Amino acid sequence: MNRHDPRHDASPYGMPRGESLTDPDSHDIRALFRSLWQKRWRFLLVMLGVGIAVFVLVSSMAPTYTAYAKVVLDPRKAQIVTGNEVVASLQPSEEMVNGEVAVLSSNLLITDVVNLLSDDLKNKLDPALQPKSLMDRGKDTVKSALGALTGSSPAPTPSSGLSEEEQRTARVVKAIRNGLSVYDEPDSFVIVVKSEFGDRELAQVIPNTVINVYLDTQTGARRDAVTQAADSLQAQVSTLEAEVEAAELAVSEYIAKSVLENGGTLENTVEQLSSLNTQLIATRSERVAARARFTQLESTINTRGPRAAANIVDTPTMETLRVQELSLLQEDAEWARSFDETQKRRVRIRDELEAVGQAMEREVMDVLEIQRNELEIAELREASLSQSIANLEAKVIQISGSMLQLKQLEREAAASRQNYQTLLTRLTEMRSQRDLQQADAKLIETAIRPEIPTAPRPKLMAAFTAILAGTVLGAVILFNEMAPTTFRSSHELERATDLPILSALPKLRRSAARNILSEVKGNPLGAYSEGVRQLRTSLDVMGHRQQTVMLTSALQNEGKSTTLLALAQVTAMANKDVIVLDLDARGPSIKRQLGITLENDLSDYINHKCNLSEVIYRADNLDFDVLAFDDLDLQAVEDLSTDWIEPLITELKDKYDAVLIDSPALFPALDALLISQLVDARILVVACESTQRSAVMRGIRHFKKAHTPIDGAVLSMANNRNASRQYEVGSYEYS
Repeated sequence: MNRHDPRHDASPYGMPRGESLTDPDSHDIRALFRSLWQKRWRFLLVMLGVGIAVFVLVSSMAPTYTAYAKVVLDPRKAQIVTGNEVVASLQPSEEMVNGEVAVLSSNLLITDVVNLLSDDLKNKLDPALQPKSLMDRGKDTVKSALGALTGSSPAPTPSSGLSEEEQRTARVVKAIRNGLSVYDEPDSFVIVVKSEFGDRELAQVIPNTVINVYLDTQTGARRDAVTQAADSLQAQVSTLEAEVEAAELAVSEYIAKSVLENGGTLENTVEQLSSLNTQLIATRSERVAARARFTQLESTINTRGPRAAANIVDTPTMETLRVQELSLLQEDAEWARSFDETQKRRVRIRDELEAVGQAMEREVMDVLEIQRNELEIAELREASLSQSIANLEAKVIQISGSMLQLKQLEREAAASRQNYQTLLTRLTEMRSQRDLQQADAKLIETAIRPEIPTAPRPKLMAAFTAILAGTVLGAVILFNEMAPTTFRSSHELERATDLPILSALPKLRRSAARNILSEVKGNPLGAYSEGVRQLRTSLDVMGHRQQTVMLTSALQNEGKSTTLLALAQVTAMANKDVIVLDLDARGPSIKRQLGITLENDLSDYINHKCNLSEVIYRADNLDFDVLAFDDLDLQAVEDLSTDWIEPLITELKDKYDAVLIDSPALFPALDALLISQLVDARILVVACESTQRSAVMRGIRHFKKAHTPIDGAVLSMANNRNASRQYEVGSYEYS
């Protein structure tokens, strides 16, 4: 029984297992374009089909005619009457242009347009008089079918409360708004009115009528505004005349009253206030200086004592005391040269120094009391000045208030007179402007009758949709190529599994796959035969004799049995005795692929109905022997064990040079793991662009858990470029 082989720790290229030859995130750009080129006919067919379908569909649509009319917002008009206009002209801006666009597309203006149209044009616009479109007919059909299925009748149309003419007008307004587009041209004050209708006359008439109604509405609104303003202005003139008389009388009365109540003038009071402010500033400076001196001295006394505070006191007394202290210290120093501290004179000097120090302390405390008194006096003076200033300020405010009220009365009287004179002048101008009003917009382009429809455009739409379909298809193909879920080449398989790739076998035609032996013998130098021969050579150079070889796959229908039969034929052509052992009791396919009839099968041997020689199938047209199940054998599936498989393989090894075993697929059952422990080599067959990567990796993990190495992998059903390029590859199809 084989265990872990150190040879599997390295790849066939001598690299440590797990190291990839290429970056796993890299993509071969040439391969991507090659894949697109291989599918070029699919591209052309899809693009052609979509283009033709869109061309036919668009050609069947009703034509649409388009016309344009333009106005420019231009407030420049001749000033016939001097003075401001009653209705101000629009100042062009983006907000103003957007507002006028909204006016042009409003339902009120469109209703006025409908009232100007002839009955013939209204009939062309009325949806109720038009034949239903294909989409509308489809909707009605669906509604009828749903009603028939549910057994319900269509809901009645609710009454709108409008007369028949009003309903008709509403329908026509809606139709016009659906076919009308109003927008502004970039970087200008030009507004475009665009119409799209199925009738040439409507396409021309609608935008011209909309603009004419818009211009007439502007002019009429300006005239009505002037008339209303003139009537209102006349009433204001009469009211202002009475207001002017009352304002002038109020000014005279207030002047007399103010002089009697306040007394004095504002100028004298302000001068006194300025003098007091100057004194207050000087007093505050003195108070701040006194506070600083007092605080410094008091802090020094509290922290270091009065004796230390004497150093910062500069008074005549303190200066005298310092001189005395210095003289005594010098005298004591002289005596200290000759006598010790007990000498009488030095004792008297110390007593005198103590007396001087006490005097200095008393002087410091006296200075502190003097500074405290000075600080209190400065604070009292500052408070007195502040109170005097406050009183004067109150008086200034009182006098100023009186003056302000007087000035206010004078301004009101002057304003009333000015307004009265202005309104009189304005009323005269307004009466002359009533008939001179003009619109703020000017027509610069009228709509002309279109002769050629602008939509639909079948050729353009067909070309666009064809290109779009090709682009989408190309994106899908590129996505599938760049994010594969299967293995597309032997390099991908080796990179993902870290297994040595023993061979890559191209796809066979269906007929060749059914008669694999004829394909190998009839075309020994073909790509498929050379691939099988490479597989046999890879097995021969593994380093030890590979007499029993098992082929398995992750899933069914991956070409495992076909590969096994081809390997058996190539091995037999090398003058070796070969037997094919089919242990796939769940789905035996060797017998079916060879087209043989088994008199006795492997089930008979398991059940001891015959001996081994009677079960082995031999035929003159086969270069190898076969031992297989005849059909699905559920009992054999249940009895699958090493108790009979191991003796069978051992006996076959004694009789044959090579025992090739077709094991079951790894999924849904794991019978292959049992067989893998009894053979010399285990080969995993993976179908190119078919087997899911997850299934292959899951199968490899099962082998690892069973501590059974996989000796290599074979990529089956590969396309021409994924198979070996050493030989000329013919045209193959999927089997």
